[in-house]
Amino acid sequence: MITETTQAAPAATALTLPQRAAVALGAVDYEAKIKEQVAASTDITAVIDPAGREQAHRIGMNLLKLRTGIKAVGEAARKDATDFSKAVIAKEKDLIALITPEENRVFELRDAYDTKVEAEKQAAIAKERERITAIQADIAAIHDAPLELVGKSATDIQAAVATVAAIVVDKERFAEFEKDAAKVVAEVSAKLASLHAAAVANEEEAARIAAERAELAQLREAAAETRRLAQVEADRIAAERQAEDDRRAALAAEQEAEALRQREAHAAELKKQADAQAEQNRLEQVEIARQRQELLDMQAAAAEAARLAQVEADRLAQVEADRLANDAAQAAQLAVARAAEQAAQVVAPPATSMEHTRSAPAANAPALSRPVPAPDLLDAAADDLYPADSDILDVMFDQFGLTAAEAIDRLAKFDFAAARASLVAESA
Repeated sequence: MITETTQAAPAATALTLPQRAAVALGAVDYEAKIKEQVAASTDITAVIDPAGREQAHRIGMNLLKLRTGIKAVGEAARKDATDFSKAVIAKEKDLIALITPEENRVFELRDAYDTKVEAEKQAAIAKERERITAIQADIAAIHDAPLELVGKSATDIQAAVATVAAIVVDKERFAEFEKDAAKVVAEVSAKLASLHAAAVANEEEAARIAAERAELAQLREAAAETRRLAQVEADRIAAERQAEDDRRAALAAEQEAEALRQREAHAAELKKQADAQAEQNRLEQVEIARQRQELLDMQAAAAEAARLAQVEADRLAQVEADRLANDAAQAAQLAVARAAEQAAQVVAPPATSMEHTRSAPAANAPALSRPVPAPDLLDAAADDLYPADSDILDVMFDQFGLTAAEAIDRLAKFDFAAARASLVAESA
C-alpha cells in the first residue's frame, strides 16, 4: 500500500516576478535615468517662440524614442516569456501524463475500499435501525392492543389479557427498551382489565336491555292484538251503525216519497176543486150578465114610465123626488148593513186559493140570486123595482174585483143624495 506521495519541489529563485520583469526591461540600469530625463522637461510650461518650439520638439522626440525603445524591449521580453510559458505548459503536460494513470489507479483502489467500508457501515446502521424498529413496533403493537379491542366481547378481551400477561419482558426480546416495554405491558394490562370490566358490564346491560326489549316486544304484540280486536269490534259496530243509518235513510226516503205522493194528490184535488169552482164561477158570471141585462131593460122601462108620469104630475115630481132621495139613503144604509152581515157570514177562502178572491166568490159561499122584478112597471114606489143589497155587492165583486170589505167601505163613502139629485136634474 502506498503511504507517501513524492512531489518535485519548484526550483528556488532569487528574484521575485516584479524584479524579474525589471531585469527583462533593463529598468535596473535605466529607471533612474528615465526619471531624470522626464524631470528635466517639467519646467517647460508654455511655447512662446520658435526656440521654445524647437526645444519642446527635441525633448518630445527624445521622450518618444525612449518610450518606443522601452516598448520594443518589453515586447521582446513578453515574446520570450510567452514562448517560455508555452514550453513550460507543454513540459507540464508531459510530466502530468506520466503521473496521472498511476494516480487514478491508486485513487480507484482507495475509493473502492472507502465504498466497501461505507457500505458495511450503512448495512450495520440499517440492521440496527431494523432491530430498533422491530422492537418499537412490538412495543407499539402491545400499546395499541386496547384500541383494537374497543367494542369487542368480554371473551375476546379476556383472551387479549391472557396474551399480554404471558409476555416475558427481557433483554433478549426488548434489548435496551426493556424498561419501556415493561412500562407499556403494565399500562396495557391495566387498560385491558378496565376494558374487560367495562365489556362485562356492557354485556350484562345489553342482556338486560335485550330482555327488556323482548318483553316490550311481547307487550307490543299483545297491545297490537288488543288494538286489532278493538278495531274489529269498532268495525262491526260501525257496520251495524251504517246499516241502521241506511235503513233509517231508506225509511226516511220512503216517508218522503209518501209525503210527496200525498202532497201531489192533495194538489191534484185542490186543482180539481179549483177547476170546479172556476166552472161554477163562469156559470154564475153568465147568469149575472143575463140578470144585469134584464135589470138594464127594466130600468129603461121604468125610466120611460117615470118620464110619462112626470109629464102628467109636475107638481108631485119634486115631492116624490125628495121622498125617493130619503128612501134611497135609507135603502143605501140598509144595503150597507145587510152587506156587512153577509160579509161577516162569508167563509174566508184557504191560503192556497187567495188569487181567486178578487175574481170570484168563495168556494163554500152560497150562490147569490136576484128576485124577479114585479110586472107592474108603473108602480114606481114598489121596492121590487130596485136590486137587492146582495145584487149590488155582486155587481161590485164582478165589475170591479172588490172584496166584501172594500165594497162596503166604498158604499159607506158614497153620497146617495147628491147622486139622486143629479139624476133628477138630468131627467128634468
